Amino acid sequence: AAAAEQARLRAEEEARERAEMQRRLEEEARLRAELEQRLRQQQEEAARRAAAPPQVMPPTSLPVAGAAGSGPAAAGAGELTAEDLEVERARLEAERARLQAERLVLEANQNAEKARMEAERATLNAAMQTELAAKQQEQDTATRAELERVRREAEQARLEAEAAKRAAQQTADEARRDAERAKMEAELRIREAELAALKRQAEAPAQPSAQEQARAAQQRAAKEAELNQERAALEAERRALAEEQVRGATTLELEKARLETERARLEAEMARQAAELAAQRMAIERAQQDAARAEEERRLAAAQQAEAQRLAAEQAEQQQQRLAEERRLLEEERARIAADRQRAEAEIQQAQVEAERARQEEEVRQAVASRARLLEQLATVLEATDTDRGLLINMSDVGFPPGQHELLLPAREKLARVAGILLAYPSLEVQIEGHTDSTGSEDGNLLLSERRATAVRDYLISQGVSPSSVTARGNGEARPVASNDTPEGRRKNRRVELIVTGESIGSGVQTVRRD
Repeated sequence: AAAAEQARLRAEEEARERAEMQRRLEEEARLRAELEQRLRQQQEEAARRAAAPPQVMPPTSLPVAGAAGSGPAAAGAGELTAEDLEVERARLEAERARLQAERLVLEANQNAEKARMEAERATLNAAMQTELAAKQQEQDTATRAELERVRREAEQARLEAEAAKRAAQQTADEARRDAERAKMEAELRIREAELAALKRQAEAPAQPSAQEQARAAQQRAAKEAELNQERAALEAERRALAEEQVRGATTLELEKARLETERARLEAEMARQAAELAAQRMAIERAQQDAARAEEERRLAAAQQAEAQRLAAEQAEQQQQRLAEERRLLEEERARIAADRQRAEAEIQQAQVEAERARQEEEVRQAVASRARLLEQLATVLEATDTDRGLLINMSDVGFPPGQHELLLPAREKLARVAGILLAYPSLEVQIEGHTDSTGSEDGNLLLSERRATAVRDYLISQGVSPSSVTARGNGEARPVASNDTPEGRRKNRRVELIVTGESIGSGVQTVRRD
């Protein structure tokens, strides 16, 4: 009995170890699947970036009298070169090869783990057969009783479902009959209203002819006869409905009684089988106790049994040593797999960092290229400067006459070309600042500068620029760019500046003047 108990404990310990090993293998498979999915997502993102169309549209010019085109300055902007595509394709192929190698290593480890588990299972199978044979009879008896109990519960659930279905059908029939009865009552009330109307017409003070009176009397009689027939039909329907309800209630009560009887029978049957199962278990326990006593007597009576026990103990010790060695090797393998997984995760993270850095560099490159193209396009129309505030467009060359804010024809032509360029960059924002010379009062100059900025804003909006992306303000004479002591300086100070900003054009400082 002690040896059997030790064998049972060893079998349970080995079963737990196998379950833990299987759980670890499933966890590793899940992690590997997640790593492969993330790598596929990165490859798809890189492929989408490589196949994406250019982000910057070539500028278009609005048809304005006297305005020349802005030229093919942005032709081919934003397209990936063949060298870039080859580099991206080579990087993806290398990443795919590395992933394939990792997958092969993980599959080899998993196959080796399965082989060790199969060997361990074959070794322990012989020791478990004896105990399984002893418990098989008791398990078969318990299984049969459990199956019978489940069958009875399923039968009871089916009977209850059928009763519920019948009750629902009866409720639906009652609702339908109620609706029909309500309809008939509504029709009866309509007929009664019509009859009352006829009676009122008959009682009117006018004196109809004898034929009309006779005809009205016949109509009233026909209406009353029809109304009486409908009342009789409704009363018959009510009586039939009452009888149907009585029959339905009786049927439902009978069904409930039958279900209660069936439930009581099933409970009695379950109690009987439970008693039989308890008796069988007691008989099995008594038989096991008798067998244990007989085994003890035989073991005490035979000297050879002691030698067999000694040999069994030696074999058990050797088996424990072998299992301990296998567990040590298993732990080493687990540590190695964990290290491989950490290394793979680190490589994935490094690849993600590199991909993010490449994406950011590409965005910066595109922004710088877009900024340079936009600066060159604007410089073909007006003086454009790249500043820390953004791209600054100076309209001093097409300024305003003293004390006026209306746009002259040259200014409108150049602003139309500027609007055509800005329409190709819908995400940009434009801040318009008006300036004046020192002629006049400070308040008057501030108001005049605001009007000049507003005039430019309104004209850009009229040319299709979004109102939400354009703002205007006046600075008066506070920010001169030349001396107000000379006519040329005052002409330059009577100006409007456009500051173009946006994330899509990056940052930088350089100056480009139109020829």
